[in-house]
Amino acid sequence: MEALMRLRVLTAGLAGVASSEAARELLGRLGLGPCESPVEGLRILLRRLGVRAEVEGGEELRVIVRQPCPFSLERCEEICPLPHISATYLSTATGRWWGPRRVDRLFVKRTGEECEYMLAGGRAAPKP
Repeated sequence: MEALMRLRVLTAGLAGVASSEAARELLGRLGLGPCESPVEGLRILLRRLGVRAEVEGGEELRVIVRQPCPFSLERCEEICPLPHISATYLSTATGRWWGPRRVDRLFVKRTGEECEYMLAGGRAAPKP
């Protein structure tokens, strides 16, 4: 995360790769293991990260983050790591594939004091 914050130029693709790697490291440090419910697992993850958020389930998961967010950066809607960290955690914790869903060209939609992102998936993970 520190490396992300020091970069002056960060593309959405680079943010995704860097966030996925940061997520793996972070999950190991947080000691988060498997979860039965993606919604509950995501709530636990966000609480441990110090993020105030609501998680709604369905075919897709909808996450609404309340400000202040510890990951707030300048233009954070363009490079927010939370969708990628969340997807990596859920993929690891459930054994099923999860990924952030784009809204237009971004993963995060910011409106006033809230940010929102969606996670799609829950499909069986591809076999190596």
